[in-house]
Amino acid sequence: MVYRIVVLCVLCFVAMDTLNAAEAKVFYVPLAQAGDIAMDQDHMTMTLQHGWVSSRDSFLMTLFSKKSKLAIGIDGTVLYFDGDKSTYSKLLENTDINPKTDRPWGAVLNLMDAVPADASPSFAFKLSVYRDDRLGQILTSAKGAEPPTLTTQIDLWVGYGNLLSALLKSVFDTGKTNYPFILTFDVKASSLPVAGKIKEHYEISIAPNKDGDSFLAGIDATKLNYNEGSQNLMYNGNQITDHSYAVVKITKAPSPDITQLLLESKAPWAVLAVTQFLGIATQDVQNKDQIIQLAKNQLTQLKTELDLLKNEHRFSKYDRAEAILAFAKESETAVSKVCTLRAVTTADCPTADLDQFIAQIKQVFGLPVDAALPRPGSKPLNMNILRQQVPLFLKK
Repeated sequence: MVYRIVVLCVLCFVAMDTLNAAEAKVFYVPLAQAGDIAMDQDHMTMTLQHGWVSSRDSFLMTLFSKKSKLAIGIDGTVLYFDGDKSTYSKLLENTDINPKTDRPWGAVLNLMDAVPADASPSFAFKLSVYRDDRLGQILTSAKGAEPPTLTTQIDLWVGYGNLLSALLKSVFDTGKTNYPFILTFDVKASSLPVAGKIKEHYEISIAPNKDGDSFLAGIDATKLNYNEGSQNLMYNGNQITDHSYAVVKITKAPSPDITQLLLESKAPWAVLAVTQFLGIATQDVQNKDQIIQLAKNQLTQLKTELDLLKNEHRFSKYDRAEAILAFAKESETAVSKVCTLRAVTTADCPTADLDQFIAQIKQVFGLPVDAALPRPGSKPLNMNILRQQVPLFLKK
């Protein structure tokens, strides 16, 4: 049950000139006092930092002699482990990106927020230049149509993302590789996980400024340092200004607050959980046969919940496991209590199937047998807090 997410963030600076692509090289640089990101349970945020456009980049100089404006489109496709796919796009035009070179370009953008670390994000960046004012008007109109949020409510971006993605591909001709800056990288491959963990880090991509760039070929990543305050990339103590580059920051993010999501989310899994597990009705259960039926009904609802949780793309497999564990324990506790109330012995109480369901949760989600649920340090789902905040269920 492993997520697979492919995020294609395409930075398209539009050009009419035909150039060979200048492929940037990616360097992994750990943050100072970097924390660990556990691949099978944590979440991570990917942020685009300020990059740099250099006037000494021979690939760009050819374009800047004829063109005068810049635009960035971020085109993202999220492919999940179950084959489901979401598309989002973000657009910055020359009100955000100054066309002058030898200065930082771009804006700090949250590309993906709190992505489960058992996902597999990869990026592609493309950069060029344009002059046509009519294209600028198209970009401005498209930017004005974007939804209010990107990373926290990604489903809102599906329709807009498809529309803008089609626009970028049509107008920017993104199918060709005639860009002075092109980059593709895979976060996990670049990060080289060790013992199932990676460090919080920068993915620094530096483009060659000419054919046969010897500086780029000889870079030692341990001598690279990015200063977010000054927006400067340093190499061996000296600022890099003669190469164009982009910086993506990968940091650990908080896991979803499942308790809060149950209060606020309208996702099917959350709606079912509130109606079926938050206040399990037992007042009409009078005998053993009815208790058996109650147990069967709860098991059926748990299996449905399991399927619905697979579509909650904010969750890692640990998040899903913790949620379904809490719901299963609520079901088992409700059946046990009514057995006691109706004088049904523990041996005769029909909790065996529910107990088996609980025992198989780790296996279902591919978690280690010795994995602790809930995770140490996590914020487990608290059904009692929910009941206090939802008075309707206090009456049951």
